[in-house]
Amino acid sequence: MLKKKLLVVTLSMGLLVGGVFVFNQKAFADDLTKAGKHEGHEKMSKEQRVEQISSKVSTYLGIPQAEVQKLAQDSKIGMKNVVFGAVIAKKTNQTLPQAIAEKDKLGNWKQVMAAHKLEWKDIHPEMKKIAPHFGKKLGFIKNPTLMYEVLATYTGESTSTLKGLNEKYKVHPKGLMKASVLSKASGKKLEDVLKLKTSDNKWKDVATKLNVDKQKVDAAKKELFTKLRAEKKAQEPEQKSKNPQGSNQ
Repeated sequence: MLKKKLLVVTLSMGLLVGGVFVFNQKAFADDLTKAGKHEGHEKMSKEQRVEQISSKVSTYLGIPQAEVQKLAQDSKIGMKNVVFGAVIAKKTNQTLPQAIAEKDKLGNWKQVMAAHKLEWKDIHPEMKKIAPHFGKKLGFIKNPTLMYEVLATYTGESTSTLKGLNEKYKVHPKGLMKASVLSKASGKKLEDVLKLKTSDNKWKDVATKLNVDKQKVDAAKKELFTKLRAEKKAQEPEQKSKNPQGSNQ
């Protein structure tokens, strides 16, 4: 029961606090670089976060910190990809630049994991060694079924269509959620929104191209979060009945 509540909290943080759908000058930016604001951490500047995490990645991989910082400060890479890339690099015996290049080639980390037959359980513990808050914020991708079910209701698309779009445009599940919010707020088709996202831009750039009104984005974001929370709550009684407390295996 506690784990289920934590999943809801994780979704809440990812959607409302982590900057996933916040629409301002930093909207749709790499929200995982802001994770230092959560889990009891004091607010740090971007430079301090880069310094802290790059030091841990440097130790984790045994490479110069300057090399890590250079990648983290690249606007097309960012800290999230450096952390994820570090774990992939170690698991696959690649260099960090090679792991990041593979992600660019295949489209996203999900595809990289599939190519190397890696699962989230292989990645998550290692991410926690580098940045525990990153690992927790990415935890919701362990339940893609919930995401697809909610997005199907939210967008009006079937789950099979959503999965097809996710594979076609090679977006991270979280990216599909961002695209869905922008689609709802702008009135554009989901696929038309996905077409605007490339490896050379960010979701905030897509939002700018769509010229989306801030209030509409806020309303669309709130609607999606409400559906996510309601669906998760609806599943809890069923899960509880399948796993009654005190039952013996």
